[in-house]
Amino acid sequence: MKIHNFFIFTFFIFFFTSNFSVESTKVLAFDLMTEAEILYQKGDYPSAIKTLKNIIIQSREKKDFISLSQSLINLALIYLNQQEFTLADSTIKEVLNICNQIHDQDKNKLKLLNFALEIQGEIEIETTSAEVAINTWKKSSEIAYERLDISRFIYAEIKQTQALQELGFYRQVLDKLSSIQIKLETAPQNLITAQAWLTLGENLGKIGKFNEGEVALNKAFQIAENNNKYSLKANILIAQGDLIFLQNKNKMTNLVNNVNQSKLYINNFEQLRGVDSDILRKNIELNANQINNTVEEINFYYQKAIKIDDNPEIKVIANLKYFNLLIDYDYNKISDDLINNIITNIDLISNKKNTINYRLNLANKLLQINSIKYENIIIKLLDIAYQESERINYYRGQSLALGNLGKLYFDKNNFVESQILTQKALYISQNIKAPDLTYQWHWLLGKIAINNNQRNNAISAYNSALNIIKSLRGDLAGLSNDLEFDFRTNIEPIYREFIDILLTNSPTNEEIKLAINTIDSLQVAELDNFFRDACLDIKPINLDQIIDRKTAIFYPIILDDRLEVIVSIGNKSFYRHSTRINQEKITSEITILRDNLANPIPQDLHIIKKSLNNLYNYILAPVADKLEISQVKNLVFVADGILKNIPMSALFDEEKYLIEKYNIASVPSLQLLPLKTIKNTKLNAVLSGLSEINKENKVAENFIPLPEVFIEIEKINQLIPQSKTLLNEQFTETKLQKIIDNSLTPIIHIATHGQFSSDKSDTFLLTWDEKIDIEELASLFQSYNQKQPLELLVLSACETAVGDKKATLGLAGISLKAGAVTTIASLWAVTDESTQLLMSDFYAQLNNISLSKAEVLRQAQIDMIRNSKYSHPSYWSAFILIGNWL
Repeated sequence: MKIHNFFIFTFFIFFFTSNFSVESTKVLAFDLMTEAEILYQKGDYPSAIKTLKNIIIQSREKKDFISLSQSLINLALIYLNQQEFTLADSTIKEVLNICNQIHDQDKNKLKLLNFALEIQGEIEIETTSAEVAINTWKKSSEIAYERLDISRFIYAEIKQTQALQELGFYRQVLDKLSSIQIKLETAPQNLITAQAWLTLGENLGKIGKFNEGEVALNKAFQIAENNNKYSLKANILIAQGDLIFLQNKNKMTNLVNNVNQSKLYINNFEQLRGVDSDILRKNIELNANQINNTVEEINFYYQKAIKIDDNPEIKVIANLKYFNLLIDYDYNKISDDLINNIITNIDLISNKKNTINYRLNLANKLLQINSIKYENIIIKLLDIAYQESERINYYRGQSLALGNLGKLYFDKNNFVESQILTQKALYISQNIKAPDLTYQWHWLLGKIAINNNQRNNAISAYNSALNIIKSLRGDLAGLSNDLEFDFRTNIEPIYREFIDILLTNSPTNEEIKLAINTIDSLQVAELDNFFRDACLDIKPINLDQIIDRKTAIFYPIILDDRLEVIVSIGNKSFYRHSTRINQEKITSEITILRDNLANPIPQDLHIIKKSLNNLYNYILAPVADKLEISQVKNLVFVADGILKNIPMSALFDEEKYLIEKYNIASVPSLQLLPLKTIKNTKLNAVLSGLSEINKENKVAENFIPLPEVFIEIEKINQLIPQSKTLLNEQFTETKLQKIIDNSLTPIIHIATHGQFSSDKSDTFLLTWDEKIDIEELASLFQSYNQKQPLELLVLSACETAVGDKKATLGLAGISLKAGAVTTIASLWAVTDESTQLLMSDFYAQLNNISLSKAEVLRQAQIDMIRNSKYSHPSYWSAFILIGNWL
């Protein structure tokens, strides 16, 4: 939701009366200009216009081009404020013509031209397009730079970022803001820099730099406070509420997952012996209270903004944001009073483009409720939005109004009307080059085609939508933390629905290959969303390079009504099978199995084996004979969604675990698979970890010591005597960085507490004095990876976040950011004694250069299975191999 640029008009009037030299202007004209400003401030626009026109007449008669230009610029600003765009446009064009007549040596020429272009950009973004406005503001910023006017330069740059946001080019927004931030530190602290700090703070929050975002917003607020600008303060308060939401967005999602998981456990209580249902109900209550408290904390800032600046637009912005929160997290608090309050205040706003956007936003959110109760309200909101958009030539508004009406009629099963409206919306969005809208309308047309039994049309529409999404890769990643954008709602379903279409009705080999590419691209998109940046180096899938005849790749894919499995064996044959099981049921089975594996009760091993056998039957059993005939040795899994939380090595065929038959590896995406491996290298490693906890490290206060880590490091050091060791107080980020910078060791082993989460800010490794987050880890390995790839990264004491269905994104993220060819890590916390035994065995066999890393891990896990004390899959299957298995 775009915050209106609230200070522009009065600020320029004041600037021109105060700062332009008056030597070329009679004192009377100057007094009239001051009078015009006073009238403007009082809201007496007709009198202000009359006064300015008097100055214009006098200036024309005297051929005083400077005074004439000032008066025309101020007149254009009043017309712009009143949304008289035609008058504003003709007035500012007259200024530009006058500037051409002023001598180049006149010191005021560039200043006038600078302001005139700024205003022309404002007119163009309202009447023409954001792209045209950006080009005009670029010229304005170039002139400001030439004049060494830092305030005007920052203003023009900020206007460009706002236009780029409107176009959906979020990557370019972040790049431009990075350069602005440097200049802001030394710029005059005025209302322009306040707007810049505000814009910067909003966008830093969107890329996960919450602390920096808070600092920027505080600087903006201080300037607003010093200048008594209540509208500016209100907008900053709203941005501060947004920042708190962004900080808590993933946590709130996980709290919702925890509530659902607890309800799931209560419904499946017989499978979870030892779990107290009263504790689960208490957990539901506690998590629900946390969600409610966070929603109210955010809303505190929204309502405070309304108290500071009681104008209709602030009320609409604040209450719309609160309404959006309620839809996603506290549905029961939605009231008709809140909806009516928003609509009433929208009607009181004078800026038509803003009212259109607010109506569209409200209508879109009401559509999500999917209740017939709001149907008439939605239609009225969209009809008015379309009519107003048509009246002011706001094409994006027209496209959104038509497309959302298309959604409404689709939900009513009126596919004929839905298709007509959506095609109109698509035509407009393509004409104005708005790909962020175009992909949505292709998606909706694909859904309509499916309901009309037009499979080929549906495939074409979905393909078009996904091609646009891929072209927008960087911009969608930048949107990942936006308040009104949710990857799991706006993007992920398109991939899954397309795969569903492709794998229905006896798909051809080409359609199966397209389904493989689509699920693989979804994995990449999920990681982009995790990083909030399209920073990953992707390569087209070439199975000839990846798969030898002894390797099979499995793609288990969770769809709404079934589990689809595609298997590629030796890159020669594709096999496909499916199991009719809805998404909710398989999610339930996997969630309970994961919990049972991580919190084992020995006497319940038969329950775990039954669940593991179910998964084996879903995924492996239909092709088991084909794997044997082909003499496959390596199974590589590109697992989907919650399936990533289960180690495939533990799948059970009623006699043996899968690891007892095959080498097992997981890859987040074949497009991200590191192909380089180092063979016949003399082993040496950096061995680091914590057996003790530093009481002065606040991050570590909830973690327990790992005494067996000392033995683990010692034993590995004996097996690889050339290793360098950092244990306990020696294990700091600084010392690890120094060793990495000064060596080319192919192996880095880290035995410390760590957490993998779907929120990158909650993904970290614990050191003696602090923690290393995922961005710091990337920086840590940057110089190393410029010399050679990291052959092996081992994380032996980490775990995935509890209740986080997509926590393994954090594990994949650490592996990718470290640049590791192969990573071995634990999915849940395992006793440190069993860990040191498995790790010692692993490194003892790693010296055997004839074995692949996957085979070495397999042998170590088989030895654990044969050890009666640690044969339970909880001990050995937690360790998975990610990346290259060779």
